[in-house]
Amino acid sequence: MISAQEIASSLRGAVRLALRDPAGHAFFNATVEGFWRSFTAALLMLPAYLLLLAARPEAAGAEMGPRFLVVQLIAYVIGWFAFPNAMFHIAAMLGRADRFIGYIVAVNWCNAVQMGLIAAIALLDLLGLPDQMAAFLRLVLFLWALSYSWFVARTGLGVGGFTAAGIVALDIFLSLVILDLAGYVERG
Repeated sequence: MISAQEIASSLRGAVRLALRDPAGHAFFNATVEGFWRSFTAALLMLPAYLLLLAARPEAAGAEMGPRFLVVQLIAYVIGWFAFPNAMFHIAAMLGRADRFIGYIVAVNWCNAVQMGLIAAIALLDLLGLPDQMAAFLRLVLFLWALSYSWFVARTGLGVGGFTAAGIVALDIFLSLVILDLAGYVERG
């Protein structure tokens, strides 16, 4: 069971990394136990994810039934585990297996920060934020999230900028594949 203190410390580390402070990595529990507990971030962000689902344009239609929700929840779980699984092998290929656990712990908690910000924009959008402003904020957040993920990969794994960019591209690719498969199953 994860303690409130570990959650607070982990979120503090994620915010420090968001501010481009590599010392943020020291706030994470980079042990095997900390690795598994870092997936608590997925549970904490589940309400934000459900808000994002409700904010989708098709949320007003009949497509938001039980099948849609089950498919999306399965995709959510797969999304949280696909990247760490791929990175387990890639970290070994890069000679960074010793940094894998700490890196994934950081990624999980940093994903919580990113999802929280995405959900905040979605909530503002639902509350009537003008479309152009919402689109602009989503673009800014997307670009920031790319650079944040790149920084976490570079500092967490101790790799160069090009390698970190490739890792971020892999994360995006896996996310898009999972979203596409979920959409296919929804329509099927």
